[in-house]
Amino acid sequence: MQELTWYHGSPFELTELAEGSTITQRRELAEAFSYKPSTLSYDYVGGTIRHNGAKPGILYVIDEPIVDDADVYKHPQTTMDDGVERLTKRPLKLRRISETDSRNLYIPNRIISDITDFIFVADEPRRVDAIFIPGGSDPAPPELAATLYADGFAPLIIPSGGVSVKTGKFNGAGRNTDRYDGDYKTDCEFMTDVLLKNGVPAEAIIGEDKSGYTKENATLSRKVADERGLIIKTAIVCCKTFHARAV
Repeated sequence: MQELTWYHGSPFELTELAEGSTITQRRELAEAFSYKPSTLSYDYVGGTIRHNGAKPGILYVIDEPIVDDADVYKHPQTTMDDGVERLTKRPLKLRRISETDSRNLYIPNRIISDITDFIFVADEPRRVDAIFIPGGSDPAPPELAATLYADGFAPLIIPSGGVSVKTGKFNGAGRNTDRYDGDYKTDCEFMTDVLLKNGVPAEAIIGEDKSGYTKENATLSRKVADERGLIIKTAIVCCKTFHARAV
């Protein structure tokens, strides 16, 4: 069986990769990380990478055999395709294969850059009253919410979402269908299952399953919280990166 090639991109001169570092089988993704961007998005459907890095970097390959689960493991907070990113469990030898030159990249014009900076927003998490997850079929947001819950950032999680306004039904899990394989009727039911399978107790989940779009996610979730007598003044929103400004 042919051995898989794993890449790492960095702006630094390295001979060994530290434990807890990111590696990938996607060469173009490692090259993008080598430019040290502050913003990077990856379209797992089309494979398109967008970022704002401009500094030259170095592309490396892992110069020793890799055993999945033994030497590396799935990035717990990735928003990319299953298997695209792995974190290292131990130091690994590196071999430099090329320099990456940002002059060879297509740099988006100012309008595109400004749009990107406007859409993609994020904040450092802090302890809040609840974690809110607007509707969707990707397991990444509820998986992240489960991690934040386990880390003590909030005592409650509110998954919100009914059925698609376009199809009138839940269209199925977007990824990891081998793990999330239930006969889900709503976004809320799907996300609740993701939360439960990632260690969140049922009593910490307050679902809203009537909303059909983002505004209703917010207003109907507030209604559910008010009906239960909950006082929620602060919240963390777990959503897809392109959805951040909308919520």
